[in-house]
Amino acid sequence: SPDRTPSGKVPDQSHPTNDLPSDNLPQTNQGVITQGSIDDAQGQNALPSNLPSSRKSSRQQARAEGKENQMPLISEPTTPQEVVLEFTHDRHVQRQKSGVTTPPVPTTPITPKAGVGVAITSLLTNTHATLILITTTGKAYGVKVRDIPPAAGLQHGKPLTDLLPKSAQASGDEVVGQFVLPEDLAQKQVILLTQQGMIKRLPMQDLQNLTARGLALLKLKDGDRLQYVNLVATQGQEQSNLIIATSSGRLLRWEVSDQQLPLLGRAAQGQQVTPLRPKEKLVGLVSLTPQEQILLVTKYGYSKRLPINSMRVVSRGELGTQGIRFASKQDSLAGIALTQSPIALLTSQGRVMSLVPETIVLASKDGAGDRLSLLLEAEEIMTIL
Repeated sequence: SPDRTPSGKVPDQSHPTNDLPSDNLPQTNQGVITQGSIDDAQGQNALPSNLPSSRKSSRQQARAEGKENQMPLISEPTTPQEVVLEFTHDRHVQRQKSGVTTPPVPTTPITPKAGVGVAITSLLTNTHATLILITTTGKAYGVKVRDIPPAAGLQHGKPLTDLLPKSAQASGDEVVGQFVLPEDLAQKQVILLTQQGMIKRLPMQDLQNLTARGLALLKLKDGDRLQYVNLVATQGQEQSNLIIATSSGRLLRWEVSDQQLPLLGRAAQGQQVTPLRPKEKLVGLVSLTPQEQILLVTKYGYSKRLPINSMRVVSRGELGTQGIRFASKQDSLAGIALTQSPIALLTSQGRVMSLVPETIVLASKDGAGDRLSLLLEAEEIMTIL
């Protein structure tokens, strides 16, 4: 009679059986899983102990021959692979192969097609790295780069919010900042700025080993939400500066120091940057060195470059410097940006365009700048992307 397993079933002699779930598959040092390694690791097809030794030998030999004929199952490579992360104007992300060049945003305004985002930034990293996502509620989540979907045809990736846990998605959290966790955590620190003007500096070490539950980075007041996330370097000859901008054109230049902006624990609210006037709001946060410039763009499309050494360093609670003179009382500052690379803008008509900083006039803080010639008559700048 045919041999039977302890469960009483007759095994298929031509195909060794294996009922193990896929997530219990063992992995070899080469990253290849074989059916034989499954049998050896789990003992799923262990021989009954009461079989005669001659029958054991024949069945073990047959099973060994079957192992040699098995096709290996390929698993995730153990060596990190270089990839490029692309982020679009509508806050999607996709993973590209290393060497893929992201096309620049055109200087002529374009209307993105439905379902096709315009890539505005790209980041070289690897599949073993962690992408940090920080939300409006002040919580941080970690996503492995290898888990971000690769580029596929004309699709423009996955919404950043879809990478959050289901609980965060259900509560309506939005992603306001993202960056790859650096290998040397001591080289960078995190700056957080809320809608109501509370600012806080955190060590990067607080963001390692994040779980699916996320990590609260600050305590928010009722009605407040996190609006800006920025990174500052902790090493270098020149001290990092922050420029904080308001819609009324005020610019506040802060030095990143323990005296001006001390490191705080995660449970702290932070400190008030400046009192906000009625209807005034924060519109930008950048970090740079004292020798650099910033680009200012107004709602009505006026733009200029401004050296930050033309502004004095302020302390907490001060009003700062008026950085631009508006051509109209109805105009306001839409945003600020660094001048190291082309700047992407989103208009009220849903169009996307870029500015090349070198082509923008360099003016003093009393100047209004020049209006962008490619805007339509009633078109306004909504934000700097």
